[in-house]
Amino acid sequence: MICLLSLIATKIILSFPFPFPFPKGLPVTAFDHERLDVYRAAIEFLALADGIVEGLPRGRSHLGDQLQRAGTSIPLNVAEGAGECSASDKRRLYRMALRSATECAAILDVCRTLHIADAAGQAAETGYGNAYGYGAATSGHAVTCGLSWW
Repeated sequence: MICLLSLIATKIILSFPFPFPFPKGLPVTAFDHERLDVYRAAIEFLALADGIVEGLPRGRSHLGDQLQRAGTSIPLNVAEGAGECSASDKRRLYRMALRSATECAAILDVCRTLHIADAAGQAAETGYGNAYGYGAATSGHAVTCGLSWW
């Protein structure tokens, strides 16, 4: 899970200030954001986060609500940024998406620390990000590595 968040953060950084070129083999889409790897990864993360929320114990709905809001914010801000013409507006929206990804990583850290979500720990331990060419995460802070210049 953290690897996927790290992938999302990396793709957001690589999106500055212009969107990715159209990937070969993908169908032509009506919207710019549908061509972005980061958008597809964010949508996939949203589905994983929903599974974690479903597994949270009673009385922890505040964490689930926050994870859903922050997780939803990632693809929405990426999509909005991809549709912007101004480089400064793109950067602003991509930074918001990055902050939401970082917030999701922190929420997953809280869940693991409090031992309240088995799915959060399992997703990170399985090295989910390996499908994208990234190694397994060893820390919940993997998403913030190398981003101190922001």
